[in-house]
Amino acid sequence: MASATSFVSYTLSPEARARAEEELNENDVTRSRALDELREQLPEPLAGMDDASLVAYLRVAKYDVPKALKRLTAFHGCMLSSPDLSLSNLKDSVEEFIHVYESGILLVPEERDVHGRRILIFTYDRWDTGKATLAQIQRAIVWGTIVLRQDQDTQVNGFNIIQNIKGYSYSHWYQFSPGLLKRAMSILGCFPFRFGAGLIANEPWYYSWLYKLAK
Repeated sequence: MASATSFVSYTLSPEARARAEEELNENDVTRSRALDELREQLPEPLAGMDDASLVAYLRVAKYDVPKALKRLTAFHGCMLSSPDLSLSNLKDSVEEFIHVYESGILLVPEERDVHGRRILIFTYDRWDTGKATLAQIQRAIVWGTIVLRQDQDTQVNGFNIIQNIKGYSYSHWYQFSPGLLKRAMSILGCFPFRFGAGLIANEPWYYSWLYKLAK
């Protein structure tokens, strides 16, 4: 993954600003009103969150404050149940999972799609299960999304996930324990992101069968 500075823009582009106004009903007035309303309802452990972080949750909820609060508290609960995914823990242990990006298992191209979305690519034929566990990959995904969450355009435009299944094998399937699968679904359900599409490329004939078996 390239440096964060090459991926993160802290101001909205004109195109994203127009989309935020049209699709999310975002403007200076609605943003300020929703921030005040959300802050009034924050539980004590989340009371210190900065405005920029809260806006990310308001955007994914299209400025529906109860929905934003529900997602935010779910995220907090997810971090409590999985302390290895907390920001402080990830910062202190980057060297334990950064190889997931360096080896190309996870890729985040600098180019966006035609809708301005970021793209996260999970490449199975680069995944040597003897060198990287699924738990490490999950930590790398969370770390990457924390970085991308800071990007204003990505908050508005969203991002896509592409799984390149070429090279998928039993050793990969064996990594997907029920506990890790449940945790992955919990994470996806509470992160402050607008998901565009989930795509699968080069799917072998047995992949869907193994996936159903894993579920």
